[in-house]
Amino acid sequence: MRVALLHELEAKDNDVYLFECVLDNVVINNNYIGVKVMDTNFNKVRCIDLFEGVIIHSLYKHYYNNEVLLYCPDNECMIYTNLDSGDFQIIELKNEFADIVFSSIYIWKEQDVLFTDYQGRFYKLCIERKRLEAVDLNTIMKSHMPFYDLWSKISKYKMISLHENGTGDYMLFEDKDHNRIGVLNYQTNQESYITYPSYRAHEIIFRNGLFAFVQEDSICLLKNGRKIDKIKPQSLFSFLRGRFVYDNGKSKLFTLSSNRSDATNSILSSYDVSSWM
Repeated sequence: MRVALLHELEAKDNDVYLFECVLDNVVINNNYIGVKVMDTNFNKVRCIDLFEGVIIHSLYKHYYNNEVLLYCPDNECMIYTNLDSGDFQIIELKNEFADIVFSSIYIWKEQDVLFTDYQGRFYKLCIERKRLEAVDLNTIMKSHMPFYDLWSKISKYKMISLHENGTGDYMLFEDKDHNRIGVLNYQTNQESYITYPSYRAHEIIFRNGLFAFVQEDSICLLKNGRKIDKIKPQSLFSFLRGRFVYDNGKSKLFTLSSNRSDATNSILSSYDVSSWM
């Protein structure tokens, strides 16, 4: 059974580089002014104007609320944003934090967000006090043991990406010695593997046993190590990102592709992949 295209939106006059799904919203940057929030049919919900010249390096999302943190090191700030109300707070970063590269391992609990970087250092952001501070390992082990357990478990692997799976949290990792991609359920410590396919991808995503290998000229879908479908972008476009989402009773794949000759021309697409989940 072929993957079915559900919705498509051509975004013009917008240099789209940020693309994320947050609960029932699709979030992209609105040029270098702010973010645009859409529903899963790509209808505009709202545009949130932050400030002129904002460059969003990373988006960290609250998994149960429509709240995000936008990490903007070029602007020396983080921005807490409520996607439902459009309210936001700019949290200025001290010079000592301006060049940090945060990893994708984090925990968001109420007003506090715990981060780690790729050097094994820890940080705590208090949204209410608008303050980011370094936290030593002993404090993490004493006061934030669940986060320490998560970090110590995941940091043993060469991580590809983390995924919230609906039934549990999963990490993809590389096993180069055996030319494999591993899937770790870090709630149960169970591991499974597939052989690395012959093609290479700039992004690999996973949900409920389904892999999507995102390449510029195609997205290849694999189930149980077997290719089940290949999605091609429109002519002159290249795939940039993909996200799996469970929405309105369907498992969907959302994609971002960009015109190779015009960075301000992009296409947002959604596909029904329920048959394979």
